[in-house]
Amino acid sequence: MPAPQSAAVNIRHEDPSFKVAARQSSERGESSWELTYTTDGKECSNQVRGNLVKSTVKWEGDTLVFDSKLSVNGNEISLRDQWSLSGDGKVLTVKRHFSTSQGEGEQRIVYEKQ
Repeated sequence: MPAPQSAAVNIRHEDPSFKVAARQSSERGESSWELTYTTDGKECSNQVRGNLVKSTVKWEGDTLVFDSKLSVNGNEISLRDQWSLSGDGKVLTVKRHFSTSQGEGEQRIVYEKQ
């Protein structure tokens, strides 16, 4: 999967409320979405590009862990994201493991605070 040409993420965290607003531009065009979670491990539902995503989010030490499931065109997808913030609060690193009927993979996404 190619990296987007640009991406911006706005995060609002007032534990246990956790909200993410994102937009990105890629060769496929522009897209944006808003997601709402709680960090207490309760299941949350969001819509991303017309697909229902069910997630649980919880803290594991200083890492925020997202376990999500969705179906895209009949294909089941599982995601496990591990979000960690640098000590100075300026770099967010997302380690993602995904599993689909076509196989598994890993991604690493790094956001720098502007």
